[in-house]
Amino acid sequence: MKEGERKKEMILYTQIAVLFIIIDVAIIVWSSYDWIGIPAKHEQMSPAYEEFAVHIAETVKVGKHLNGFESLEYGDVVFYMFSNATVESDKDNLFFSRVVGLPGDTVGIKNGRLIRNGNVVDESHVAEPNINPEENFPEMLIPRDHVYLLHDKRNSIGKYLYLSDSRYFGPISMHVIKGILGRN
Repeated sequence: MKEGERKKEMILYTQIAVLFIIIDVAIIVWSSYDWIGIPAKHEQMSPAYEEFAVHIAETVKVGKHLNGFESLEYGDVVFYMFSNATVESDKDNLFFSRVVGLPGDTVGIKNGRLIRNGNVVDESHVAEPNINPEENFPEMLIPRDHVYLLHDKRNSIGKYLYLSDSRYFGPISMHVIKGILGRN
């Protein structure tokens, strides 16, 4: 084999090896994420997450459960499937909500404002109009392994979405959270 042909062959093998490394890295990165589409029938997290959009979400791996969410923070947007959905067509839907209460917090709504641990929470990300100022939800202690979740668009869509966040379900077990869509 000539020297020039050997060089071309080595370059080809090197390119193939680099291509396989890139593919391996892409597979590893891809396997740590899931594509999740915001349900098109409502805009529960608008304007932060628009309907019809597709966003990359971090999911819980099998067997990980709570370990995957030890670091849930206020403002995280999570997606979850809640089997007690009251609308038959929602029993298999994913819901999207923002974490507003963590284990050990007291959370309530007074005159339409979110109260956490006795303080009014600034929620600049929430779509206007906010919760109806006449709506009140008594403060409650969030139990261990639970979170309090609220949609960003709380009042303008109507009572339907009220049926799929903590105003209706109460504190939600971390075990039903399927993943994190976004941070703060």
